[in-house]
Amino acid sequence: GGYKVSPDEVERAIAPALPGTELVVLGFPSEYWGEIVTLVAQNPPADWQQKLAPTIEQMTSYKRPRLFAAIATLPRNAIGKIARAQLRRWLAEEFDLVERPRPAFIPKNRGTGGQS
Repeated sequence: GGYKVSPDEVERAIAPALPGTELVVLGFPSEYWGEIVTLVAQNPPADWQQKLAPTIEQMTSYKRPRLFAAIATLPRNAIGKIARAQLRRWLAEEFDLVERPRPAFIPKNRGTGGQS
């Protein structure tokens, strides 16, 4: 949408609202927006999006995650860092992106456990 957003800054702002859950923020490619701020959580509790809502509402609007997904295990490289490119590929394989002013992930019918 024309703004530069630091994933680390967004992660630091959101993490206290969901202790014990590893969160990753990344830009997901979009023809409409360029990139969409996306939040992926590793094994979050069932009500994770509701727990995050008050924190996200207080954030600057262009820094707020617009897409949300849960994953069983975050992909990591050989030295243990999160493999963001691999995570983007997983998102593209598991979800269809609905391009609109309020974007959404729609799970593909594979039955593999991803959720939005």
